[in-house]
Amino acid sequence: MKQFAFFTISATVLLIVSGFAYYFLAPLNWGAGEVIMHIHLWLGVLLSFYLVFAIPLHIKDNNIKVKRKDFKLLSYMLMVSMGFTLFSGILHFIPYVSYFFTPIYYQFDTYDIISKIHLIFATLTSILFLLHLSLHYKKGAK
Repeated sequence: MKQFAFFTISATVLLIVSGFAYYFLAPLNWGAGEVIMHIHLWLGVLLSFYLVFAIPLHIKDNNIKVKRKDFKLLSYMLMVSMGFTLFSGILHFIPYVSYFFTPIYYQFDTYDIISKIHLIFATLTSILFLLHLSLHYKKGAK
């Protein structure tokens, strides 16, 4: 699994940067915001498909080795947070994909709530991911 660490970290950093860039740039310049939104959206879809297959392998490879309860707790918190981020991202993706078939639109209040949930859990996931990586590094350094 270590061979995929660079891809995972790179894609995560790109998602964080594109997500915050979209959040702050879209109100100022919709043309730039739309391009960033497409990048963020499709990178999120690709990373989600990758993680659905990679996380079980990662858990299988490391579950026997990890004895620390705090590390396991952090890992479970990360998975729950990722789940909420993924689910809220899918809720964002539904109107985008439905536009090509039968358009589905959310009321602005609903979309705003989904956006805030996605932003909160994506930020929490990023923090937990960094902590998780630091504990992996700390474990490997011993």
